[in-house]
Amino acid sequence: MAIVYVLFKKKRDFYGGVVYIVSLGFFGLLLRIPQTKELFQGGKNPTFLVLVIILPLALFGLVNWLVFRKMKDEN
Repeated sequence: MAIVYVLFKKKRDFYGGVVYIVSLGFFGLLLRIPQTKELFQGGKNPTFLVLVIILPLALFGLVNWLVFRKMKDEN
């Protein structure tokens, strides 16, 4: 519901949080899909662990930077 609210009301301040939540949800789904579950669990693939930690944070920072830069240009 929060994602729908942010997108429909165009609350730009929260776009970074929405991207963060969606990316963590995507990685959570990858852990539960039978075809990818074996690849990512059990410590067999440390690259996935690094992606789960770094990618959402990087996307959060990038989206916030872009949104605030655009807001600064509009003012």
